[in-house]
Amino acid sequence: MRTAHARSLSTTQGVALARDVQYVYEDGSFVPLAQYINSSTGEAEHISPMAWGAESAPRESSATPPKLYHYVYDQIGTPQLLLNQSQEVVWEAESKAWGETYVEPREVKEGVVNNHRFQGQYYDEESELHYNTFRYYDPELGRFISQDPIGLMGGINVYQYAPNPVEWVDPWGLAYAKIVTAVVAGVARKLYFNKKGQFAKKPGPKPQKADEHGNSLQCSRTTYGYVLRDRDTDEILKYGETISPKKRYSESYLNGENATMDVVTSGSKKDMHQWQHTEILNYKKAHDGCRPRLNKSDW
Repeated sequence: MRTAHARSLSTTQGVALARDVQYVYEDGSFVPLAQYINSSTGEAEHISPMAWGAESAPRESSATPPKLYHYVYDQIGTPQLLLNQSQEVVWEAESKAWGETYVEPREVKEGVVNNHRFQGQYYDEESELHYNTFRYYDPELGRFISQDPIGLMGGINVYQYAPNPVEWVDPWGLAYAKIVTAVVAGVARKLYFNKKGQFAKKPGPKPQKADEHGNSLQCSRTTYGYVLRDRDTDEILKYGETISPKKRYSESYLNGENATMDVVTSGSKKDMHQWQHTEILNYKKAHDGCRPRLNKSDW
């Protein structure tokens, strides 16, 4: 029998409970199974931690019916879809190998937010980092921004997330572990169902709306272009863009890379994304096709 555990997140208006969100996870893991939202102005309704195969706890009446959403995730437990009780997709995301995620706009809008990323990670919109319990993870760099709290016990590379992001996870930000799956030959395969419920080729990415999240190219918030340089040699280590320059990197990460961060321009998310791409290409032309050390791609 499948078992599960749950945790709750609540918001208030004055002294009244405005919204109560509960998450149900695979027992003994950080793989999300369901999201339960109660937006009533009365008492919060609670589901049993043993939500699967067990009786629910008593519930108070609610003016606004609570809503239940189910997750569809990949072989390492990263959410890809969120379905409502009518089996409609209300949240969908495309993720790069190291966890950089782009949320796709949906026709069915129910105000659902999902900030779960890799197992144990929670997306922070302000910093664009992933909270990973004991430290923060940068999906653009594919590594943590601070050293492992357990030192070399977690491996010789104290900033490393995992050797391979398609079969390893680090739910606590301390030490990675290999996922045991039924994926053939260890190759991750993403399945897609079309509107008729048939297997089909996954459509390409769709344009996102300005109010979706900070990673959307249509985001209306001011975005800043920055350069990371070596403190001693002034060598360019990275071109990047962010909506929160003061929170982008921790002091320990910059010290670890012996780097300084200089904000050199600002504009729309789309303009700064293109600026970063252009600067990387110009750097490659001047350095025999090599990118700055901390840029993992031309974007």
